Amino acid sequence: MARSNQEELERVDASKDALVARIKRNFALETQTLQRRIRDATDAAVQARERVDAVQEELRVARATTRKLKAQLAERDATLRFLDEQQDTALLLRGVQRHLGANNQVLGTSLAISKTREAASDRAALDERFHEYETQIAQLYTEIQNEQQKNAMLRECLREQKLSKAKLMKACRLSRQEVEALKSSGLQQLLEDMQGRYQALEGENERLMRDLAEETSKAREAHESVQTISRSLASAREAQRSWEEALVCKDNKLAECREQIRAQQVVIENLQLDLCARYVRRSSFGGPHESDDTQEETERSRLSAAEHEIRAQRTKAEALERQLRLGSKAAAQRELSDERGALLSAAHSKSESLNELLALARQLRSQVDALSRLVRSCKETERVDIQLLAGDGWWCEDASIDDIRGRLSLVDDASESDEHALRQELLLAMRSLRELQQMVDDACATALGNSCALQ
Repeated sequence: MARSNQEELERVDASKDALVARIKRNFALETQTLQRRIRDATDAAVQARERVDAVQEELRVARATTRKLKAQLAERDATLRFLDEQQDTALLLRGVQRHLGANNQVLGTSLAISKTREAASDRAALDERFHEYETQIAQLYTEIQNEQQKNAMLRECLREQKLSKAKLMKACRLSRQEVEALKSSGLQQLLEDMQGRYQALEGENERLMRDLAEETSKAREAHESVQTISRSLASAREAQRSWEEALVCKDNKLAECREQIRAQQVVIENLQLDLCARYVRRSSFGGPHESDDTQEETERSRLSAAEHEIRAQRTKAEALERQLRLGSKAAAQRELSDERGALLSAAHSKSESLNELLALARQLRSQVDALSRLVRSCKETERVDIQLLAGDGWWCEDASIDDIRGRLSLVDDASESDEHALRQELLLAMRSLRELQQMVDDACATALGNSCALQ
């Protein structure tokens, strides 16, 4: 049952991921289309501006050429008028000469022939000049017509460019108005706020993950130090065991010394009994015996030496026993008790810090869930329900990153179950953050799709 639920959750997550990927892909395609349209419109405007500049330059050159041609045409007209006047003058002179010749027939034939030849040559030259002028005038009229056609085409191009420019300006004005309306609607501000909160939560999650990695490394180092302390504790126990063995050896030696002392005491008591018996015998039989006195003195000196040696050995044994009991054993036990107390206090403080970190991770996950509900409600109803953020513990201002880092620094020797629980909580918080990111991207894509549809 649990496996089937897990597979169903994985299928739901896969479908959500596919839907979000499709929305992102459509949004990217729409964005690329809009950018391509804007780029094409910009290129068309630049090309139109270049064409207008080229047309204006050509129009300026054509006007200058037209002015030059008009000046040349005026000059040719003046020359033609001058030639016409000269031709009228020559005809008038010929008519006068003709009348004069009719009246004066006295002139010679030679003079008439020369004048006739001169008039014929002048007439041929004038005809040639007239033909040349007519040809040049026809060429000038042809060039003027071509320039007028070019001017008409340039005027038509200018008119089309002005119309396209006016359409482009109108489209830009409409798009600017739509963008301003979208900005004034407040949805963009809401999305920016949500993105800011999401980025802040993501940054906090990254910092927590970095701190967790650092503290995991510290915990590993602490575990290694604990192993080192354990090895040193084992060596201390070995040393304690060796001291105990040495103490047992000393106890055995003390027992042997005591046995020797007891044997010497028995010998001393036997000697005292022998001395008493001899003294009784001497007193009962009477008479001084120098040999017995000498033997008695010798026995007394031996007895005193033995007693002195027994006292010295007893004092030495007692001092050695007291030193062994008060020195090595007490020091080793005190050292072991101090280490055990320090380890127990450190483990207690670390467990408390781990519990606080678990509480903070659960609170972070609840905050992310609240934001997810807010985004989902905003997406479904297209309005912001601030009541979804109500409740205790929405935003914990007291729990700063320094506090979390300080609490993480105490978790060095946590158990595997506590560390697994902390990792599970952080993984759940990261999963909630990813879902919130997908929701924010979906809302942004929807808003931009609506804006593109409006455009």
